[in-house]
Amino acid sequence: MIIRRKTIIIFISVAIIFLIGYINLNMSTKGTFNDNEYSQYEEDCINKTVNLNLEEETKVSFELFQLNKEKNDMGIIDHLEENIANDKLSDITRKKFEDLLIEKNAYIEMENNIKLILESKGYNKIIAIINSDNVKVVSDNDLEEEDTVRILDVIMDETDFNATQIKILKFSNIEL
Repeated sequence: MIIRRKTIIIFISVAIIFLIGYINLNMSTKGTFNDNEYSQYEEDCINKTVNLNLEEETKVSFELFQLNKEKNDMGIIDHLEENIANDKLSDITRKKFEDLLIEKNAYIEMENNIKLILESKGYNKIIAIINSDNVKVVSDNDLEEEDTVRILDVIMDETDFNATQIKILKFSNIEL
């Protein structure tokens, strides 16, 4: 009797496993593409990719450039803050890191101020990049001479840089 009971339990367990497998197989094939549907889907994806115009690609690239710049700025600030918090550094070294952090935050604040002022004047796709030597302004739009003069005036009013230290560039996947 005991052997029969074990045999029946094993047989029922195996039958349940096969039943679950069969149900799983039937349910999983209903949600997949057949060959014709997949070919049509693949063709549609290729057509959509080919139909993207250059302006949309530039917008994405400019936005990605802007996000990468902000990410790099935050990475630098995090690195400086970690070094300041390091107890193994001497006071002189920690002071140098504090000065660098203050300087970087001042540059970021000036960049944001320039961007806000330029956006208020109608220049929406603009990024300012400031370091100790120069200022670079990158625009996603074509700028006329009048526009560059306005941008130059804003930057000179907001910073201590002179006109020879300021570069105004058109974004085209340039290496800065």
